[in-house]
Amino acid sequence: MKMVEWSKVLTIKNGKSQKKVIDANGKYPIFGSGGKMGMANEFLCESGTTIIGRKGTINSPIFVDEKLWNVDTAFGIQANTDFLNKKYLFYFCLDYNFLKHDRSTTLPSLTKGDLLKIKIPLPPLPVQKRIAAILDQADELRQKDKQLIDHYDQLSQSLFLDMFGDPVTNPKGWEVEELGEIAQVIMGQSPKGTTYNENGIGTPLLNGPTEFGPKYPTETQWTTAPKKVSKKGDILFCVRGATAGKMNWANKEYCIGRGIASIRKNSDISLKYIFNILKMRYKIFQAESNGSTFINISKSDLSSIEIPLTSSRIQNEFADRVRAIEQQKQQAEEAARYSEELFQSLLQRAFKGELVKEDQIT
Repeated sequence: MKMVEWSKVLTIKNGKSQKKVIDANGKYPIFGSGGKMGMANEFLCESGTTIIGRKGTINSPIFVDEKLWNVDTAFGIQANTDFLNKKYLFYFCLDYNFLKHDRSTTLPSLTKGDLLKIKIPLPPLPVQKRIAAILDQADELRQKDKQLIDHYDQLSQSLFLDMFGDPVTNPKGWEVEELGEIAQVIMGQSPKGTTYNENGIGTPLLNGPTEFGPKYPTETQWTTAPKKVSKKGDILFCVRGATAGKMNWANKEYCIGRGIASIRKNSDISLKYIFNILKMRYKIFQAESNGSTFINISKSDLSSIEIPLTSSRIQNEFADRVRAIEQQKQQAEEAARYSEELFQSLLQRAFKGELVKEDQIT
């Protein structure tokens, strides 16, 4: 299959600060590397653009099927449709590992020059369109599974609000305690570039909610240098950038970078209860950015969040009632794993020339 440099078949649109164009009543969405950040009254990119992070989250492309404004930490990748199908380009980006072009020792970053040198397999346009159509169908299936998981999450949140009330406004008048007094808050650190690499040992480095960089501590760093480590069962809380406020559970031990805080149980208060409270504050963290392109939640910010001190009895009752919801959610997650595996398999075959042959297109 013919391989062609990006510079021959697409353009890369630099993003700009949105401060002068941000408008709640605007017509065009504002996108950063982590997703939609607001609305604008002007646009920079045409519909069908693939967004790739310039800094921060660099390995999670986003397809936007409308005109948009991209912020200065995100590139807009626009296909020359005489040669390249827009969705084919997007799926190529999903399959491509942009981390190998990361030149930074701290916050992941990409350069326009490096991106333009990337080579993409370029079959005829009808083949590209057929590949994109197959991947669209597989993607639709996995998105439906993800939506079902979100539905169960919303049911759990509704149950939480019914039993405990809004933890921010505290309408039920619970006594409160700061998070730092009832849980251990461990902030990640900025490792030097020489202390983590692809051939290291020990526990992998985690810098964001979905971006697991292929880097491990060197033997010296792992055995002698101080490091911040999360443990299985901790809450992983994003503290920087467009994903600030997003959370997940640590399914194993990680060295945590400066984009992550680890919240660990050290009292009788349930971590699942704390997780739900922090989850409801996610939109507040985003709103507090005031349109800034970069959010930075400090240890003080996180530790000072007020947690209503509900009784162990009501927390246990919540856990019992939410268990049935989580059982259904587990089934949805199993279906989601299958649809994700199917999508990833098709994605890999697509750019090896194994999914659609040229002689199959008439």
